[in-house]
Amino acid sequence: MFPRGNAAITRTTLVEVDPEDVVMGCLPLFHVFGLTCGLHASVQAGSCLTLVPRFDGAKALQAIAHDRVTVFEGVPTMYSAMLHAADGDADLTTVRTCISGGAPLPVEVLRAFEAAFDCMILERYGLSESSPVACFNHPHIPRTAGSIGVPVQDVELRVADDTGRPLPDGEAGEILINHPELGEEIAAAVTLVAGSTRNPTDRALLGCCVQAILMYTLISRSPRRTLSMTTRPCFHLAIPVDDITAAREFYGNVLGLEEGRSDTLWVDWNFYGHQVVTHQTADGSPGPAGHNPVDEHQVPVPHFGAVLTYDAFHDLAAKLKAAGTQFVIEPYLRFEGRAGEQWTMFFLDPSGNAMEFKAFADESMIFAK
Repeated sequence: MFPRGNAAITRTTLVEVDPEDVVMGCLPLFHVFGLTCGLHASVQAGSCLTLVPRFDGAKALQAIAHDRVTVFEGVPTMYSAMLHAADGDADLTTVRTCISGGAPLPVEVLRAFEAAFDCMILERYGLSESSPVACFNHPHIPRTAGSIGVPVQDVELRVADDTGRPLPDGEAGEILINHPELGEEIAAAVTLVAGSTRNPTDRALLGCCVQAILMYTLISRSPRRTLSMTTRPCFHLAIPVDDITAAREFYGNVLGLEEGRSDTLWVDWNFYGHQVVTHQTADGSPGPAGHNPVDEHQVPVPHFGAVLTYDAFHDLAAKLKAAGTQFVIEPYLRFEGRAGEQWTMFFLDPSGNAMEFKAFADESMIFAK
């Protein structure tokens, strides 16, 4: 299906391209982002679409300057790569608008890119099942950094619980998406496990939804009838500690985890939606069994942890430093400007259990080779 209505809305009210524009398409055209915002919008407007066979930050900057690009569209890792590749000769003076999607754009990257190149980045969200653009930071209304904006024309959204009941402001739930191009039987529901916020000036539009999407569910127009689901299973991990009181202080107050069931010698923890149990044992934790050299660091093995957003990662790092936690490996950036770019840090809990926390510039690159 060629989504004429949604593509036309994207072209005229969001990307705002016309025959004089040059759009740079660094995205695969079989992906819904590149297909709608790049190919469909450019073809409908009669704009020039500049394509690159393989993205490289420095080469992208050269192509922008050479082709006098006015609209750039990319995923967060592309913006990071261009920032790192830029030198004093980088010329982006023709670029007026940049579109980001596919993954959350770290706020610090957005601000640094806009400051370096004096152009505006608009974040958006959509998926094939929502036909496809659902939310957008519109170019002529105030933006909220780190958000996916407000629903686009003809799209209806609401935050609801698993029965379809609308939820009040600030509560986590599912975003239910409805659009005339979805057909009579299919609508899309996107679960925001990190919660959602609403624009106080226009609550009917749901406002700016924090882009921390970890799963999606296809539902019928009656949200009680689930057709299929893709989700991440919850893991269970039990670890030994030598002092349950010290463990409760560290996991509860330093890491900020929610405490679940407990007894004299064990405590359940809500570890970012997973179940981790600390058990006080007579032998305590044996600590790391060994170390493995990675990036000139000695990584403790075994270890466990979580993948966080950029903001959550750096907030946790600051909290650990304030609590006097000794890092095994200080927070540092790996694969800078490449696929899989990530922040990482290693530390031990009070009993010597090794932990690693990460934050990816683009979570779709977690398993990139």
